Amino acid sequence: MNSSASEPVLLGEIERIQRERLAAVVLLTERMLTLAKAGDWDQVSDSERCRQSLLNDCFESEVQPHNSQLFSEAIAAMLHMNEELMALLANARSEASVSFSQERKGINAVAHYLDIREDSGSHD
Repeated sequence: MNSSASEPVLLGEIERIQRERLAAVVLLTERMLTLAKAGDWDQVSDSERCRQSLLNDCFESEVQPHNSQLFSEAIAAMLHMNEELMALLANARSEASVSFSQERKGINAVAHYLDIREDSGSHD
């Protein structure tokens, strides 16, 4: 079999794999958004590492012109989901900061109470 005859078959296979990887990235991004909404940030982080690897693999070959619209739409959808993820992350950080601040105030109040008890000579 000569190489020029097998070239279209190989290119078709590369394109198929590339589209499958792109679909996997979109699905993984959707899953990450679901995980973020559930507050499972450890899984979001693990998924992001996997997603980066898939994206690198997906674009190791040039996107063919007849696939450009498909890839553009998929990238636009991923960017939209990323914006949602970033908003959820910002909200989670803010909530964590408030929670930490409240815990610190509680710890300080307990420490102050214990200091007062000790100073007044009250011992159990």
